[in-house]
Amino acid sequence: MPTRLTASVGRKEPGDREFSSKSYHASLEKELPSDLNAEQLKSEIHQTYARLEQAIDEQISGKVTRLPQRQGQQRRQRAPEGPASQKQTAYLLDLATARNVTLAQLNAEVQQRFGVDSIYMLDRVSCSKMIDHMQQQKAA
Repeated sequence: MPTRLTASVGRKEPGDREFSSKSYHASLEKELPSDLNAEQLKSEIHQTYARLEQAIDEQISGKVTRLPQRQGQQRRQRAPEGPASQKQTAYLLDLATARNVTLAQLNAEVQQRFGVDSIYMLDRVSCSKMIDHMQQQKAA
């Protein structure tokens, strides 16, 4: 049976106004082979957290590292409309939960459809399209 690693990193940065802040969040869920030894498991955990820290740095800077393009697959470009709102992301998670879709499965679908690592990296338009898709799936 494979081991499941779920990791999450959050950071608050000072906001534009006094007594305000901006929150950033990245999470990842992945399955690891069950035959990893302690050192390999420790290495996977460190690499995962480093990747999440990098994802947060990219959110803050506005730069997103793309996954390498798979052979025969075209990646869609992110729209410049800005990141998805927290309400959009929360609603997308609610739809996924109602369909018994895990975060890992949802992130895999987002990666395939929009070429980003997770739902937290979607822009407004792409998130809206994903919500529409999930609503159609739920209704079916």
